[in-house]
Amino acid sequence: MRARIPDLIACLVAAILLSAAPDARAAGPDLARMSGPELTAFTRAMPMGGELHIHLGGAIFAESEIRWAVEDGAEALAAEMAAHRVLVEINPTSNDVILGVRGRQHPYAWLRARGVPTALSTDDPGILRIDLSHEYARAAEEGASYTDLKTSARNAIAFSFLAGPPLWDDPGSYRRPGRACAKGLGHEQPPAGACADLLASSDRAREQWRLEYLLKRFETSRGDRQSSATR
Repeated sequence: MRARIPDLIACLVAAILLSAAPDARAAGPDLARMSGPELTAFTRAMPMGGELHIHLGGAIFAESEIRWAVEDGAEALAAEMAAHRVLVEINPTSNDVILGVRGRQHPYAWLRARGVPTALSTDDPGILRIDLSHEYARAAEEGASYTDLKTSARNAIAFSFLAGPPLWDDPGSYRRPGRACAKGLGHEQPPAGACADLLASSDRAREQWRLEYLLKRFETSRGDRQSSATR
């Protein structure tokens, strides 16, 4: 008789994660030191870019990635997804309730360590009675850093269906803003000229610029020294 898929999932993913190197943590607020109420307040105030959640063609769900880890070999698949910039939506609460996959059993940290783009989302907020800030807080409780959460917020716009060219040359990494807007990133208004023209013509770039401004304002209000334009 074939073993139950949830049991295979738990065993395989747990083994993979135990061998993975821990995430490097960038400068910024240490979410691991926050109490539950502090973390909830933090993620409720944090700009999250939006929710990238697709149930029509083109999406890769965490459930699919978990299943493929059992069936086809996780390392080769993750390498291909990272190379082709295939994003996986991550639904921590839904994956827990439906699959029983949580904490170190969940592949979220494993995917990040292998450079696979990810974005946190809620899946079924009306049924689970949660919102996106809840999923950000849960991800932090399970080991995600502030940089990880910020990358999720950026990915939600970079990998969306918004029209127009992006603000960043390296979606998923966010170390290289495009030449047109390399200066002034994090300001409310873009510099006149090529950057202003880009934002006027591209919905994607405009929302990315707005997110960088909101992130910088959020960090400044908290006294964090990490620039929203760097990891």
